[in-house]
Amino acid sequence: MEKNIVLTIVIIGLIIFAGIQTIELANIKAQLGGATISAGSAYQTQAQAPAQQQAPQAPAQSAMVGGC
Repeated sequence: MEKNIVLTIVIIGLIIFAGIQTIELANIKAQLGGATISAGSAYQTQAQAPAQQQAPQAPAQSAMVGGC
């Protein structure tokens, strides 16, 4: 294959990929019901996040570890 043909195929593939991403973004925006989307809107810092209960710790299992 010539370089031009390979380059054309790659560019067409990227255009198709961008089109699919645009459709997916439109579907996500439709599912949100018209809510505004901004970069980083779902990001929460540790100070902003609500207090979360920590998962219970597993019991120490050092007795279950065998050796030679």
